[in-house]
Amino acid sequence: MKSSKTQTENSNHESVHITSIINKTISIPSNNQEIERLKSAQKHLELLHGGTGEYICIAKKENDAYSQFMIKYDDLQKKLCNLLNRENIYISQNSFSSKKRSNQYIQNFNALYVDLDYYKNQRFKNFTHEKMDRLIKKEVFSKGKLPLPSIKIKSGGIQYIWLLKNYPNSKNNGFIWRTAEQYFINALKQYGSNLVVQDSVRNLRLAGFAHAGTGETTNIMGKPTGKRYSIEKINKNYKIPIPKENIHTKDRTATSLHRKSPFIKINENRLKDLHRLIELRDFSLIEYHCRKCLLHFMRYLFIITTTTKTKNVSAEESFQYIKQINSTLKEPLPKNELKDTITAVQSARKYLIGCKHMKFKKGEQPGLNFKNETILNMLSISSIEEKKLITITSEDEKKYRINLNNRIKTREKDGFKDGLTMRQRKKQHNINGIIEYIKLGDNQKEIADKMCISPSLISKYMKIINELNEI
Repeated sequence: MKSSKTQTENSNHESVHITSIINKTISIPSNNQEIERLKSAQKHLELLHGGTGEYICIAKKENDAYSQFMIKYDDLQKKLCNLLNRENIYISQNSFSSKKRSNQYIQNFNALYVDLDYYKNQRFKNFTHEKMDRLIKKEVFSKGKLPLPSIKIKSGGIQYIWLLKNYPNSKNNGFIWRTAEQYFINALKQYGSNLVVQDSVRNLRLAGFAHAGTGETTNIMGKPTGKRYSIEKINKNYKIPIPKENIHTKDRTATSLHRKSPFIKINENRLKDLHRLIELRDFSLIEYHCRKCLLHFMRYLFIITTTTKTKNVSAEESFQYIKQINSTLKEPLPKNELKDTITAVQSARKYLIGCKHMKFKKGEQPGLNFKNETILNMLSISSIEEKKLITITSEDEKKYRINLNNRIKTREKDGFKDGLTMRQRKKQHNINGIIEYIKLGDNQKEIADKMCISPSLISKYMKIINELNEI
């Protein structure tokens, strides 16, 4: 646990955006403890991203405020010490080609990873990190079920990371990576692997920084091997099944046969939205009916999105999936009440399986076709939460998004580049000019005189430039 002094110091931190912290004057570690923590963070960063020229994401969560910043490896190594007095620092596992943390901008898949929340499992609740690691080594790694991890990180639970040899992003590579990632997570499911942590843009805790929940410092466990695996050899050695219909080929006719219907795509996005909702609410759903409805929806959507013409999802598979989701909640449903979600969902499952070979007209898709309004009301989703969801939105939010897209399109038609108005373009022109003058070594007063702009406006633009990290 933290000392009262440490708690007082951390409570005095304002929720400052990570950009401001990173870009301030580089600080120097003040004691041996800080030096050791900095070395641990730099070692973790070097193992994961060493030698890369792409962008990586550094993020922090402080006072329930989450902020992130895209930066290149060499720059981050120099500025890590600025974050030493902060808690909950996270790093992206894969690298990006742009300053955007999005699937489409992933440059390289650097690692496969499993976030093991073993302490949420009643069987392992009182295990130490070392004892849990020995157990998994004995039952999983020694028996050849998975390769030995390249890095093991001691955080709230344990992060297992398998580094990959050069594996650039593409449609096929992205699918193969996701298949391998899901295989690794499922292999450790009985030990408490977090099913939510399987996306390719995921940030995980960085070694050397405190975990606000436990008060302990996140550290590298043991001596990391640093070994980089070939994902092709992993798939071959562990016989990871990769459905051929999901591999993109030049034969458009072949791939078109396996395109997902709009009904499946919508429900896949709905399932992602419900995962996102759990994260937005910090895994806390106080109201009993909300928890029960959420798990009911998620189990049904899981069955819809995974049932295909060649595969039926068993009752046990869907129950294990929802059981894992339930275990991540701070106030989980009791096991006997969790089973109550089966009846209605299973009847819908049988109906879906019986009808899956039939063709239906628009609006006649079988099953429990919940409206978005129903889900919004039953889960008490607020308008603020709506804005962060993909599909589960009200009519007002849909209209707002349509109008926003129309405004951007109109601006583009009127000749405004990138959808900017004349005022916005003038502002961008001024910012670009200030950046050029700063590179020439001019101070703010000299820039104001040269550009005929007031010093106060120059200061305002400087704040924007610092946030964007354009210098």
